[in-house]
Order: sequence, then structure tokens, then C-alpha cells
Amino acid sequence: MVFKIILKLSVSQSLCISTLSITFFLSFGILQDLLFHIKKYLFLSNSFFLMFLIFTAIGSTVYFTKKKNHTQIITNRFILSLFLLLNCYEALFFGVTIISGKSIYSIARRMTSPINITKLNTQQIKPDIYHIVFDSYANRPTLKEYWDYDNDIYPFLNSRGFFTVDSAFSNYNSTPFSISSTFNLQYLKGAEPYQYSNSSNFLVGQEHI
Repeated sequence: MVFKIILKLSVSQSLCISTLSITFFLSFGILQDLLFHIKKYLFLSNSFFLMFLIFTAIGSTVYFTKKKNHTQIITNRFILSLFLLLNCYEALFFGVTIISGKSIYSIARRMTSPINITKLNTQQIKPDIYHIVFDSYANRPTLKEYWDYDNDIYPFLNSRGFFTVDSAFSNYNSTPFSISSTFNLQYLKGAEPYQYSNSSNFLVGQEHI
């Protein structure tokens, strides 16, 4: 209805564009993961670039359908069939993943073990704790050695009573895994195969946070 009113398309044309848009939306993660493997052209997997390609494809389809003033019966049948096929594939893949115990939740749950923590502070009023992480940021000695840059945030935080670790480096090369490891006070068991950067691995690491 939105496409019909805004773009002044026919019902058949609106159905074609709507189905195509929903198909792109549901298959965005799969498409991005496939493009991640093209290491020579990593920009293809960039979310903004991928969105640009999708909007370009939808815009081109709108232009074509308006330019060629004919019924979209064959095109609609093809896109609807593609949409149903993708949904069946996702449902089947999801079912197999759950049954085999390879869901994101199951994988993440096996990576950590319970830790017994002795409470040292028995006061009623707990202190405020601020954990500041400079994500994707080199540590202080590296910045000084290679760029001759000394960030004054370190002496500023020290003057405010913060404890700073200026020579720190991350536990993993992925932010969700690194933060999860820090907050769970342990390295994540079996995390190595999931260090490759894609959307599903990101969710595996994020599950612990």
C-alpha cells in the first residue's frame, strides 16, 4: 500500500517491489556473510555499501516496472517463489541448528564456567564502578612509539582516582569476545573457530555480555 501510494505503482507492481524489499531484508545477514569471504574486496561486506546496493537494486526495479508498463505476473511469481524458498531454507537450517545443539545460545553457554567469587565488600552502599574501554584503539606505548602521540586521557583519569592500564591489549580480536572474556573473568573455551568476523560469530560473542 505504501509503495502504491508514494510511488504511484499498480497493485501488481507494488506487490513485486514489496516482496523484493522483504526478501532483501530477511536475507541481509546471509548475503553479508557470503561477501565476507571475498577478502580482496572487503568493502562489499560493509553494511552501508550493502544497503546502497540493495536500495539501488530496488530503485532500478521500480524504474523498470514503471518504464515498462506491463503486468508483473511472471516477475511476481518468481519473486514470491524465491521468498518462499528462502523462508523454507531458513526454517530448515534453524531446525537443524537447534537439534544439533549448534545454536548461538548453546555454543555460547559451553564457553564459560561458573566462577566462585568471594564478596569482599559487605557494606550496604556499594561504590560506583566505571569500566572504560577504548575499543579499536592502540595502547599508550604503541601510540607513543609509532605515532609519537601521548593521549592526555591517562593522566586525567589517574588524577580522578581511576586505575588505568595503559599497556593493555585485548583478549580476542573481536569486541564481543574480548568484552565477554573480561566480564566473565576467564578466556572463552572453544572461541577460536568463531573469531572470523561475520554476523553469526558476532552474536555468539555478544551472548555472554
